[in-house]
Parts: sequence; C-alpha cells; structure tokens
Amino acid sequence: MNQKKEAIKISVLLIIILGLIVNLFTIYTFPSWFDEAYFANISFNLANGRGFLQDLIPGYNNGQVLIYGPVYFFLQSQLIHLFGLDQFVFRLPNLVAGYLSIFLLYKILRDRGCNQTFCLLFLAAAIVDVSVNRNLVYGRMDLAALLFVILALFLTHRIEFQKKSGYLVQWLLVGVLSTAAYLTTPRALFLLPIVFVMAFYKLFVEPKSKISAYQWLAATGASLVFIVPIFLWIQYAGGFEEYASFFRARENVSSHIGVSFFRSFYDNVTIGIFIVMVLIYIQTVLKKPLLIGAVLTYLSFSFFVEEHGPYAAMITPILIAGIFFILSESVSRRFIQYTLSALIIVPGLFLIFLRGADLLANSDCRDSSKIPELISDPSNQKIIVPFKYYFFAERKNRDVITFQRSRIDSEVLIKNTDLIIASNFRDDFLKSHNFRAVAEIPCNPKKLPFLPDTFYERSTYSEVFYSR
Repeated sequence: MNQKKEAIKISVLLIIILGLIVNLFTIYTFPSWFDEAYFANISFNLANGRGFLQDLIPGYNNGQVLIYGPVYFFLQSQLIHLFGLDQFVFRLPNLVAGYLSIFLLYKILRDRGCNQTFCLLFLAAAIVDVSVNRNLVYGRMDLAALLFVILALFLTHRIEFQKKSGYLVQWLLVGVLSTAAYLTTPRALFLLPIVFVMAFYKLFVEPKSKISAYQWLAATGASLVFIVPIFLWIQYAGGFEEYASFFRARENVSSHIGVSFFRSFYDNVTIGIFIVMVLIYIQTVLKKPLLIGAVLTYLSFSFFVEEHGPYAAMITPILIAGIFFILSESVSRRFIQYTLSALIIVPGLFLIFLRGADLLANSDCRDSSKIPELISDPSNQKIIVPFKYYFFAERKNRDVITFQRSRIDSEVLIKNTDLIIASNFRDDFLKSHNFRAVAEIPCNPKKLPFLPDTFYERSTYSEVFYSR
C-alpha cells in the first residue's frame, strides 16, 4: 500500500512539473489573441492615466470599460509600470492564480478529512484539466477571480469561533476577498455560494452554542465590506441603471449571460461524473458543507454563465474537488474509483503532451525575434495590427488599432497609417492605397493530429508588413 501511495505521489509530482513547463513555454511563446489584447489595452491605458479606456478596436465598445471592475486592471497596470507591456508578464497572474487556487483546494480537502490518495488524484486531475489548462495560458482575469473566491473559502473554513478582535478581522477579510472576486469579474458572484454556505456553517452551525451578538457582528461586518465596495463601484460606473445597461445593451455582453448546465464536450465528462455522484451519494453530500456549497455553486454558475468563452475553468476545479471528496467518502470499489479518476485525468494529460509536442515542432513559427524591426521603429506612429502583435506594437503616444472586429470602414482606418500588418487581408486594396509589402514572416507549421488549421492561424506569426 505504501508503495502504491509513493507511486501516486511521484506520478502527481511529475504531472505538475510537466504541466508547469509546458504552460510556462506557452505563455512565453504564443502570440496574443482578442481577449488578451483587449484587456491589455485597457490596462495599458490605465497605467498611462487614461482610465479604463479601450481604444484598440475602432467602434467596438470604445470608451471606458466599466463592466468588469477595477481589480484586475489595477494589478496589470502596476505590472506594466514595473516591467513594461510584456505578454509573458501579462499572462503570469492568471497562471499563478490558477495553480494557487488548485493547491488551496487541495489543502481544504485534506483539512476536511479527504483521503490523501484522492486528494493527490484531485491535484493531478485539476492541474491537467483541459479547460483549466486552456485558461491558465490566457491573459484573462478568470482564474484571478477564482483565486479570490478560494482564498475566501480557505479563510472561512479555517476560522474558529472566539470572542477576540482577530475573529472579527478574519470575517472582514472574507468579505474583502469576496468583493475582490466580484470586482475582478462579475461572473465570480456565481462562484461565491460555496463561500456563503461555509460561512453560514462556521458562524451559526459549527459553534454548537447559542448564537451570540459577536457572531451577528461578524456576519454583518463581512456582508458590509462585501456590499459597500461593489455599491461604490456601481456609483462610479454611473449608477445602477447605467451599470445594468452595460449588460443589457451590449450584445457581446448579454449573449454571455444564460444557462449552460453542460459546456465543452471535454468538460461534460467531469460535469456528468459530478452530477451522477452527487445523486448517488446525496446523503453524504448533505452532511458536508463543502459539498453542499459545491453543488449550489455549480447550479448558480450554470444558470447565469453561458459558455461563450473559456469560463468552464472557473468552475471545474470546484467540481473536481467535489468528485474526489465524494470518492474519498464513498465505499465504491477501487476499480470504479480509479476508472473515474482516469476518465478525468487522461484527456487533459494527453492535451499537455500534444501541446508540448507542438511547442517543440513549431518553435520557429512562434519566434518573436523574427518580427521585423519595423514594428518598433518610432517613426511609425500609426500602426494597424492583428491582435497577435499588440504587445509588440503598443507604445505611449503611438496610435495602435486593429482591423479585427472593427466596426469602422477600412477606408477610414488606413488614413494617415504608417504601417499595416495584415493576414488574409486584400492585397489589392492595400496596393490601391499606395501600400507596398516591405517584409514578411515566413512560417510553414508542422501540423499535428487533433489540432485544427484555425489553431495554427491564431498561434503562429505569418503575416505581411505593408508600408506607404
């Protein structure tokens, strides 16, 4: 038995190391895309005293972007002050937040009595999960928001009832972490039921004594420090009516609000196992506040967050934690337990190997040192770039825009433009406006099985540079 545990420990450690190496190389080498360029543009403008301004995509939600909240953009703006606008640095907070969230969930499971073997299997499953790994390498705010939620959960589960000032301070910190999650992205609101359930349990159930004024004071204080900053942000955004209009009036926002009980096909294995196990072991679930919270969080997230982005990564670590906690508590045969574990772990592990192979095979096509120096030439003051070149093009006092997703006519956009980087754009149109091809990045990617052509189009540098 000890040999089996040691084998599992070593295997999990190797999986963690492999995943970390592949993900670090990915965030260092892969070109940026729409979401990253969009969020980086807002962060860059904030770092340069222009508020939460988006001016990269003409006609696309131009102006102050106040939907998300200030936390993520403030963090990124500080990193830009320290290190400049760099795509590796910009992606790092999401990657670090994702790993920290998973390790904190592991610690919570162990503290709550989860068998070490199943906790280790949870660690492996969460770290190689397809949606988690897809999100880890993106410069988005999803996993930063998840980290605030898990930190609030971790602190809540550790609080012990005592009539001391430290007790109140800890509950106030839970409120602060919860509001930080919401003010990173409002989607985090639908991850918070697990914190609310644990908080209710720790405040009013676990003490097993008459509820005192001290407990009510702690609950009230935590609620206020959660609600008040959100209220102040809404007022800053123009009031409740204006804030609500951000979600109603903008099609690209409202389309992301809806029901998604199931998500991408690879998520549905985890979701299906979670639902079945909850139904089979409902008596076990009802005895564990962590599992009750996980179920309510799944329902909340499913009712309100439609899968039009890589959002599954925000909920799957919680679902995977729920699965392995139930497995630890169940009396199922080992064969069934390990089969379910393999169903969750193997697809993600395969993807990591595939991405690692692609990184090795196509390193030349992602070598940013081959990008012509035209993009850094200070004489080029107005540049039109695809999203993948945003981090290299953006400079203070330079006008950087993109054709992609723009709602302004191209004839207007190219006026007074010095340099255009184009891919699949009409060569005759540019030549008719006195642009000529001055450089090109050659790339002939080696295509691996299961990776579509669209993946290579987005993840390699292969554009033509045009100048007047």
